Amino acid sequence: MNSSERRKNLVILGMHRSGSSVISSALMKCGFHLGFEDDAGVVNARESRERHNVVAINDKLLSEVGSTWFQPAPVAKQKVIEIQQLIGALDRRSPWLLKDPRLVFTWPAWDSMLGSAAKLFVYRSPLAVADSLNKSQGFPIEYGLDLWEIYSRQAMK
Repeated sequence: MNSSERRKNLVILGMHRSGSSVISSALMKCGFHLGFEDDAGVVNARESRERHNVVAINDKLLSEVGSTWFQPAPVAKQKVIEIQQLIGALDRRSPWLLKDPRLVFTWPAWDSMLGSAAKLFVYRSPLAVADSLNKSQGFPIEYGLDLWEIYSRQAMK
């Protein structure tokens, strides 16, 4: 495969409980790479399709602005050495995908390192997301709906 035929790397964006894990799983079956088989970076690979190190970086960035995934606020553009190292490692085996709903708010810190990676936004009915958050996290339906709107608006910026 020459460089013009090479698949783009992907960044999956969307709200928690939106179906992004299902999409990531399907993409992995199509040849997209989440991490090396012996890579301890993958967290709950069978379910969430998220990497420990991506979640840790994003949690750190959010905490620096007094935020969490369930009380989010956008972060400023900044250089993060851990992001450079991670993308460098992933680039050794393309095409790769990154998925963590927190990326919606930490995007400015990742953007310059992602090169030509394509963004894929996963949409799920707000009520279905809120219901799933209610069952998995105990959040009131109204709060889940608010979070869905906050994430969706931020993703569209």
